[in-house]
Amino acid sequence: MSRNFSFLLFFLLIAVAVSCSDPDRPEDLLDEDRYVHIFTELVIIQQLTDDQLGPVSREYLVEQVYEKYDVSEDRFNRSHHYFQRQPDKQLERIDRVENRIKAKRDLFQERLDEKTEGERTQPAVRDTT
Repeated sequence: MSRNFSFLLFFLLIAVAVSCSDPDRPEDLLDEDRYVHIFTELVIIQQLTDDQLGPVSREYLVEQVYEKYDVSEDRFNRSHHYFQRQPDKQLERIDRVENRIKAKRDLFQERLDEKTEGERTQPAVRDTT
């Protein structure tokens, strides 16, 4: 009986292990932190206006993001589609993206305020000619 129980337990463990694996999970899935960083930058690029872009194309900036993180567009898209199939966790990741964008915006605003304040406190230069 003990041998049959061990045999049954072994197959049960195998069945559980197989059922826990996700067949749709890409082999080259990005880790969540890297995904969030890339996603953040892509969202920022999509929000830029044509005036902000100037002569630079959106496509060029997107390529630069993929190059910066050493990730192909296909790999990012596979990871993105996989993560989207987990709605609750994806909402958490999107919250992280929003928090990163807010932090970047706040840092930019602080620097802008410092620059503006510095310009206000500098004495005006008089033209002596």
